[in-house]
Amino acid sequence: MVQGEAAVRLCEVQISLAQNLPLIEGDPTQLQQVLINLVNNAFDAMAETQSEHRKIEISTEGNGDGAVRVGVRDYGIGIRNEARERLFERFFTTKDEGLGMGLAIVRSVVEAHGGKIEAEDVEGGGARFYFTLPICKENSL
Repeated sequence: MVQGEAAVRLCEVQISLAQNLPLIEGDPTQLQQVLINLVNNAFDAMAETQSEHRKIEISTEGNGDGAVRVGVRDYGIGIRNEARERLFERFFTTKDEGLGMGLAIVRSVVEAHGGKIEAEDVEGGGARFYFTLPICKENSL
């Protein structure tokens, strides 16, 4: 779903999916929109990054605590200190264009699915946004 935009933005997308993860419950369309929003934000964060360094890594893993974790990492500018505490607030944006609703909606969708979303700067540059979603109760029987 993001390969076309990746080609336009001269960005490599790497996907690393863990094998044999337990099932989660959720609305596939809403969760797809969460992932697309995070990837589009990663594209935006790398607008000033030299094209040979533009890379997005999408990953999944079990977190060992009854949840599955999905991560989106970019090699962009990272998270500004003044923005760190407000990233998921409604109407807060660091972009010249935008309403500041994208990450607020992402957070509300993830939380409506019983999950949690977080963000961090990554050693080597860039940022990682990751969300965890609880596994289906049938998985834990």
